[in-house]
Amino acid sequence: MQSPPGDIIIVFVGGAGSGKSYFIDLLTRDSDQPDRVQGATNHINATRIPFPGDRERNIVLVDTPGYGFDTNYSAAKILGMVRTWLRTEYQHSEVAISGLVYFHPVTDTSELSPYQGLEALIRLCNGDADRVLLVTTMWTKVTIGDGRAREEYFVKVLWKDLIAKGASMERLENTTWDDAWDIIVPLIVRRLLGSNLNRSASKLLTFLTRPLSTLLNVTRKSTRSPEPVNSSLEYKKLSITDGAALESKLEKLIPWKQCLTLARRIVQDPVKRTWLTNLRDREAQSMVDFLFKVLDDESDLEYSQRNAVLHILSRLAKSAQVYPECLRLNGVNCNLVTPVAQGGHAIIYKGKIGTKFVCIKTIIMYQGQRKKAKVAKSMRIQVKELVLWARLSHQNILPFCGVYCSAESTPRTCIVLPWMENGRLDVYIREHPNDPRLHFVRSPPSTVEMGSRLLAISHPTPITDDQKSDHTLRRSARATASDPRPPPPPLSN
Repeated sequence: MQSPPGDIIIVFVGGAGSGKSYFIDLLTRDSDQPDRVQGATNHINATRIPFPGDRERNIVLVDTPGYGFDTNYSAAKILGMVRTWLRTEYQHSEVAISGLVYFHPVTDTSELSPYQGLEALIRLCNGDADRVLLVTTMWTKVTIGDGRAREEYFVKVLWKDLIAKGASMERLENTTWDDAWDIIVPLIVRRLLGSNLNRSASKLLTFLTRPLSTLLNVTRKSTRSPEPVNSSLEYKKLSITDGAALESKLEKLIPWKQCLTLARRIVQDPVKRTWLTNLRDREAQSMVDFLFKVLDDESDLEYSQRNAVLHILSRLAKSAQVYPECLRLNGVNCNLVTPVAQGGHAIIYKGKIGTKFVCIKTIIMYQGQRKKAKVAKSMRIQVKELVLWARLSHQNILPFCGVYCSAESTPRTCIVLPWMENGRLDVYIREHPNDPRLHFVRSPPSTVEMGSRLLAISHPTPITDDQKSDHTLRRSARATASDPRPPPPPLSN
């Protein structure tokens, strides 16, 4: 079995004792093991880490033997070893490495540095210096003044030409998991998006439709199959905590301005709009998460553009049956057995989050073959409803809390709302006939707050068939709509 061609391959090179193998141990947390013995690397050692949220991609860390005048390895020999390993591991695939990381001790003052052979190794990157990262190590063994003086020499003399061609430089000052990943995360993002982000809108669009949860504030545990029997890669699985931390690091480097520019292009292009609404499964999920995040951004998107994004988002969510993952709530307790109310399409249960009661709204799951179409239609309507409801904020509309996925064998998607102790308006009026009625018949709101901006809708929200007394709840002295249906603005295809 060969490795996936979409892997992000990072090759680590340097002289013997430069710290490259230890650096990989930091990335995999092997350095935390007290009985870990770090010996010399005499062959290619590759470690595969599943990419957070993407079951079809790995981060592959390739350790190489130290080379130089004091070893049995030259740069040319290392180059041949890596190429042979790539052909063996990625059979019949055109594979290019994503990054080349060269380690150089800041204590090294020798003129016979392994750096002299680095030019040959850059061939692994097809000569692209943008993919080369120069890392100085051993900072704890020099004074700050001496270290900075050596670093200045590297920048202005030893590495001057390579840096001018696009190579970057980093220090490994603190030997922690965080510091190690901070150094190589830019290489990963560059591999995914390309070096010229201003001219890679199409690549960015392709990237956004992949299940990269980091961009979208989603933390998921990657479930992957075991390592192939005949693979030479060691398998290291990230813990949930480390996966979330790595996602956060990647997200910080996402070019959000380019993402917003892309969002503008999408809403202005009928072809792209149609293409997006036809996405399904993981691609649809990632795009729904992205569009929802666009609406959260305090940007200069025009009102018409924000409305268009919301319209595309609701259409895609409805057709693909996915909702923004950031809306999912944890810690909801509800058995979904004894309803407290039921309408034509939905059932209401009473649940709890912590010590607070909440309202759990879910569709009626009809039994029987003939009812399947009705259930499917109700599910599409519900997903669109929760996406729109999540964007609303008004004193006359019940606040949206989030989404709860039931723990049943066939999970149900439920809308979570605040629990209204006074119940439905029609029941409240019957039980309190002497209460004034005037504040119950206020006109429906003509504005909605989208994100943190208040945007005026071009026409007042109409009272639909669903906005009646049994869909209106009583909160203190105010009646609150529990089934808002503001129509999105029309958008021509």
